[in-house]
Amino acid sequence: MKKTLNILLISILILMGAYMLSGCTNNEQSNLPDNPSTPITPATPSNPSTPSEQTDPINPVLNLKTVTFFTTFSDKYYMKYKSDVEDINGQPIKNAIIEISVDGKKMATNVQDAGYGIIVNETDIIYIMHNEKMYMIMEGGSSENNSNIFGDLNKNATEAFIESGNKEINGTSYYFESFYDNLIEKINKTIFYFDNNDKLKYMETIADGENSLIEIIEFTTNVKQSLFNIPSGYTEGSLY
Repeated sequence: MKKTLNILLISILILMGAYMLSGCTNNEQSNLPDNPSTPITPATPSNPSTPSEQTDPINPVLNLKTVTFFTTFSDKYYMKYKSDVEDINGQPIKNAIIEISVDGKKMATNVQDAGYGIIVNETDIIYIMHNEKMYMIMEGGSSENNSNIFGDLNKNATEAFIESGNKEINGTSYYFESFYDNLIEKINKTIFYFDNNDKLKYMETIADGENSLIEIIEFTTNVKQSLFNIPSGYTEGSLY
């Protein structure tokens, strides 16, 4: 029972992270710092309008690489990335591979290294436990599309944007853009790092004084539909 509840809690946390990334590829892998809070070379601020060759005369913030990148993906994408997570017993797993598929009202995430996953469709929430080859179905699906993280670009991106510049991660310099996660408090923020080909390579969240850095392995509009399916041979279980 306790193990099952731990799986549910961890899956919900992963799903919440996936939701924040909704709408938010480079397969070349780089070494993620062992400690997510590893100091990163200070930024050299740049003009917010520099990422685009053409400047929007009304709202130059809309020409930022982050806005352009996530507008392309909208509510349909597949994302694969590395991040530190915990298994069902609360033990840390470094650089675990996490997969997320989003397709309109459907969302699924899979953390094979930690042995669990979660599927959300229009009617149900399905928890997958790989080690036990078991799944559980609960009512309470999603009735709305997973919208772009910026929503109304003309409003949110302009108000949330903080700065752009360059930072070094593992000896490589990346262009970055940072945004506030909450437009009221303006404390926590997310930083997006792009390589020279304008591909998203890292995302860093800074919340409650803690830094979390993830390495993007793949980000594409080619949704991995298999993540929405219960694996063959798994049996249905119960919380009780």
